[in-house]
Amino acid sequence: MSNETLQSISSSKRKFFLFHPYSGALIIAMDWVFFGMEAGTLGLSIPVMSLLAFATTLLGVFTIQIKLSKDNWAIALAKGVLVGFVAGIPTPIAGTFIGALILALSGLSTKK
Repeated sequence: MSNETLQSISSSKRKFFLFHPYSGALIIAMDWVFFGMEAGTLGLSIPVMSLLAFATTLLGVFTIQIKLSKDNWAIALAKGVLVGFVAGIPTPIAGTFIGALILALSGLSTKK
């Protein structure tokens, strides 16, 4: 197989998933970073942490989707806002249906 054929296969396979795998990992990581130790602040930092998680995830996913998945800016922004909202909800998502959905939509559940 030529390099051109491999690139077209990997490109078409990548388009099957809604998010780039790095975006999926970023979403889970940001949720864990911002809300993993919420008990230490007795919940007082929830509003600030929610906004930071939203902004950080939105910008990270937007950048990854533009640079690595080659999405146009409107699609990348929509994906960033959607998952920024999910990451900004002050509950852990890693072990939930939402977390599993994120893993599946980014292809992380199929990585070996």
